[in-house]
Amino acid sequence: MIRLPLLAAFCLAVPAAFAGELVVQPAEFTLRGADEVQRLLVTGPALAGGDGRLFDLSRKATYASSNDKIATVSAEGVVIPNGDGTAEIRVSVGNNSTTVKTTVAGYSVEPPISFRNQVIPAFTKLGCNAGGCHGKASGQNGFKLS
Repeated sequence: MIRLPLLAAFCLAVPAAFAGELVVQPAEFTLRGADEVQRLLVTGPALAGGDGRLFDLSRKATYASSNDKIATVSAEGVVIPNGDGTAEIRVSVGNNSTTVKTTVAGYSVEPPISFRNQVIPAFTKLGCNAGGCHGKASGQNGFKLS
């Protein structure tokens, strides 16, 4: 669930110092399953200028989880689930900090196998969906992709 297009809207020059309140997006979120992750976007106004623009402070921020058994957060601000429950992620830049609530649900539920997202990539990597193998019109050994 990483939404990189959001970052493009805030890719202005990062100021050396900023003033005001940190804004973290998303402010609250739920991770569904063990494979879902979320990147946090941290913005804040510049100290000089005061024109109201928000600057991307994600790389200057430090992150910490209130409960690593529920979710951990990388130095880059990527939240990774570890178990069902709720945790707060503390985001700090300089003397300013804020928290983001995260909920992890369905961590231990095994998702069904996806033919499109798991099987076809394996066939492609091994060359099994090419014309010389299971990809040919008649298939191979009773199995054909159609």
